[in-house]
Amino acid sequence: PFKKMPALKAGDFGISASSAILTYLEAKYPGSGLVPDSAEGKARAHWFDEFADTMLVGAGGKIFFNRVVAPKFLGIDGNEAAAKEGEAELPKYYAYLESVVSDTGFLVGNSFTIADISVAAALVNLLPLGLAPGRPALPEGRRRRRLHALRDRRPPHLPLRALRRRQLRAP
Repeated sequence: PFKKMPALKAGDFGISASSAILTYLEAKYPGSGLVPDSAEGKARAHWFDEFADTMLVGAGGKIFFNRVVAPKFLGIDGNEAAAKEGEAELPKYYAYLESVVSDTGFLVGNSFTIADISVAAALVNLLPLGLAPGRPALPEGRRRRRLHALRDRRPPHLPLRALRRRQLRAP
């Protein structure tokens, strides 16, 4: 109703917000693998979804709105102080991600989950601003390369195709 993205329409049902969409998909198509089976895995996956929504997107949004949306789409001056505030927040979030990303490159367990999707989507949105991980603010090393790989991660095609096939067969 508020024209928010992302959004999902399935027949007469519509919902927006990534967490709500995930809840719907997991209930409709159990076993998709986007949410781990264990209670701990579920909690961590949802934590990273929330971390991406509130912290990464919060900081990035200050920058993107004030340097892109306001001047280019709304024809008004952006608030550079707010943009710089968002920039100042990013290094602590990158440092946190550096400390938790595993040797496998996944945030939760050994498979691709909503945690990876949420964080990668937020990081990809920072690319046009020149502020995504891998920039000089992050130290060199193995974890930096893994975080950079997380930003560039693409979902595995087979499970998504299978999910689409199941959706097409759903009544």
